[in-house]
Amino acid sequence: MIFEDTQFDSYFLAIIKKIEEENDSQLEKWGVQNRHVFEWSAWTTEEYGEFIKELNELNYQRSFDYDKAIKEGIQTMTLLTKMIACLMHIQEAEN
Repeated sequence: MIFEDTQFDSYFLAIIKKIEEENDSQLEKWGVQNRHVFEWSAWTTEEYGEFIKELNELNYQRSFDYDKAIKEGIQTMTLLTKMIACLMHIQEAEN
């Protein structure tokens, strides 16, 4: 699917907002999670698998739920963001 740059910008900002909301939800549920990067990696891989499972439903034209697929993608991106933040923190501590 091809869309105009302004459409991408709009989607991008909506995605960032959803990541922030998911992060807030996770903080509310579990508090601040100070985990090792490998833990983040394991959880991210599990969420990514759930996201791909949803996309397979679309590919094979089964009962596809866009909202569920988007939610799984946002959860994956939220965990990726936490993993990157962890790496940035480690890098900062080493310098």
